[in-house]
Amino acid sequence: MPAGGQATTESIRDATRNALAEADALDCASLVMPALGCGIAGFDFGDGVRIICEEISAFEPDSLSDVELIAYDDDEFQRLERIASEVQA
Repeated sequence: MPAGGQATTESIRDATRNALAEADALDCASLVMPALGCGIAGFDFGDGVRIICEEISAFEPDSLSDVELIAYDDDEFQRLERIASEVQA
């Protein structure tokens, strides 16, 4: 993350790629992640989730077969589901 604690598109992409790669390198079958950069780091939730979903969709794992994102309330969950389905379409 850049100095000052503000997330950027690239920092969210990098953090997502790194988390996916590390879980895959550890031979994990599943991973649960928060919406990286979308809390205290100030990135817009919808835009951040879209970036994360794009990275998950583009990732080519060896062992990782299930990646889920955490939503903290019903509104976030509904937004997350909608964005994920748009990315997968």
